[in-house]
Amino acid sequence: MFNAYRKSVEAKLQASSRTLEQSQAKLAAISRSMAMIEFSPDGFILDANPNFCRTMGYEQDELLGKHHRIFCEPAFANSPEYRQLWQDLAQGKAISMRFLRLHKSGREIWLQASYMPVFGADQQVTSVIKVATDVTEQVTREYENQSLMNAINRSMAVIEFTPDGQIINANENFLKTMHYQLAEVVGKHHRIFCTPQEAGSPEYGASWASFILTASSGSTNTAGPCSWKPRTILCSTARAACTKWSSLPPISPRP
Repeated sequence: MFNAYRKSVEAKLQASSRTLEQSQAKLAAISRSMAMIEFSPDGFILDANPNFCRTMGYEQDELLGKHHRIFCEPAFANSPEYRQLWQDLAQGKAISMRFLRLHKSGREIWLQASYMPVFGADQQVTSVIKVATDVTEQVTREYENQSLMNAINRSMAVIEFTPDGQIINANENFLKTMHYQLAEVVGKHHRIFCTPQEAGSPEYGASWASFILTASSGSTNTAGPCSWKPRTILCSTARAACTKWSSLPPISPRP
């Protein structure tokens, strides 16, 4: 009887040991490829892996015991939003998003990060693990692209289509050029800007079919005055789509 009980306990211990080993192996795999740092529930640094230290420009001994706010701009570190962040984490709420943080040198770094509260046996938060990836280059490109689009939008007539020619949006410059209100064009087909002869031509239909083929293949094409991507087509002049396929005389704006 005793032996059977002992064997049962040993089997459970072995199963628990295997589970722990598997969990540790998974955590080690994440740590090898991601930047990881561990905090107390109130934000003091308990541990940081080499990837995190390299990302932020610190040695590990420079971080241990310091508060998370060393990675933040002073205005944010003293804000109600920052206090709320740590209150939410201490209460067990996981948080994932992009965060603006400061490198040791003072330069800005964007992290795609997840803060994950760790619970003890009493279901209280014992620590907070943060797993992060440096996405600074990606965010910089996005801002540059957005700045470029804003500049284009201010100076040019821009309209956006689905790959099959349905109008999604148009800026003020386009609407003024073509004498439409936005509500009059959204959902309509590009052919409203073309003569009946052109809209009914084989070339016109073939051109939109080529856009759909480009979209379905996932490629990007920037030839001519239009740029199209898998989900949309952007044209940067009032007559871009029409002039791309024919040499018809200028289209008179609607009175």
